[in-house]
Formats: sequence, structure tokens, C-alpha cells
Amino acid sequence: DLRVQRCADCSTLRHPPGPMCPACTSLQWDSVPAPATGAIHSLAVVHYPVVPSFEYPLPVVLIDLDDMPGIRMIMNTADSEAAAVVIGARVRIEVRDADDPSIEGAARLPFAILEDSA
Repeated sequence: DLRVQRCADCSTLRHPPGPMCPACTSLQWDSVPAPATGAIHSLAVVHYPVVPSFEYPLPVVLIDLDDMPGIRMIMNTADSEAAAVVIGARVRIEVRDADDPSIEGAARLPFAILEDSA
């Protein structure tokens, strides 16, 4: 599941993860489940270089996570036409195999799927 780092002392959420809380400088932390929904804040469409695990053109999006103000995550899109990926679009987030799952140590990554996509 997708998780976000949280300060164990002041409960400040942070992403990307880091060793020290930016609010209170504590080095103690845990993690909490991230919501599986959000909205596209920004995007870029990648055309090159081509990586065999992904389909191109590949929209890469910055997602504002629901119920976690200030927390944004970068991820690829899946099951969506590149032209349909627009700023403000609602997405659901799924963690999927990014490589052939038969490969030992295959990467698992979060993907944004437009809520209209089946």
C-alpha cells in the first residue's frame, strides 16, 4: 500500500520522506496509509527515452492527495489516453508491478488512473 511519512513527535506529514521533521527537527517517525484518490496538480508528457515497461507518450503527473493538504506525489499514469490527462482531473491511485512480475525483485510503483477510466 502507498504510505506517507509522519513525524512521531508532532504528527507533521512529509513527502518525499526524509530523516528529520521539517517542523520540529525530530528524528523519530512512522508512516500512515496514503489516500487512494487525488487530483492532478501538474503534468508532463514524456516521449523519450523509451523504457520497455511503459507505454508512450507517457503522462507523468504530480498528484495532490485527498485529505493530506500539502502532500503531493509524482507518478506515471495508466489505463488512460494521454490527451485525457489534464490538470484538475480526479484520479484513483493503484500500486502495480512496473516490470514483468515473474522477474525477481520487479518494481512496484504507484500509478494514477483517471476516475472516468474503467
